[in-house]
Amino acid sequence: ATLGRSLGRALQDVLRTANELTPEQVMQFYLHPSEIVVAGQHLPEETVVFVKHAKYDDVSSSDGTVLVKLDTEVTQEAAEEFLARELVNRVQKARQKGGLAIEDRVHVFIMTEDDEVWHALAVHSEMLQGRLGTEPRRVDAPPHGARCFFDESVPLGAKDARLLVQLL
Repeated sequence: ATLGRSLGRALQDVLRTANELTPEQVMQFYLHPSEIVVAGQHLPEETVVFVKHAKYDDVSSSDGTVLVKLDTEVTQEAAEEFLARELVNRVQKARQKGGLAIEDRVHVFIMTEDDEVWHALAVHSEMLQGRLGTEPRRVDAPPHGARCFFDESVPLGAKDARLLVQLL
């Protein structure tokens, strides 16, 4: 039998309550499977599976049939990809804020002292070129004579960066 069909909207209450059961309550259900009542709902014996597993110090979730365990350690590669994608996101928001069309070409300038940001952008330069149509340029000051439609401090990496976007 499928609990989703038989319980309908009560399924969420049953799942929430089942996740809060004490080990003693679970043991009672294990010893007397025909008497399993959770959140006021009688659960047929064939719909309940008891699984013993160690508690994890990381993120895990279970719907009673599948245990999902997430590795939450952020690798160097993942952090670098995040920074590159975050830059793309910031530039796209700047383009939208400036009312630019997809075909409008831009230069992207970044002012930051965070070397990790520059390393991440260098590693993902091909992806940035493809998504932005330009490679971000490192500058120490706004380019002379550049009329940037976007010039703001944005969170990028461990420190904020100054992002300047110029319409070509």
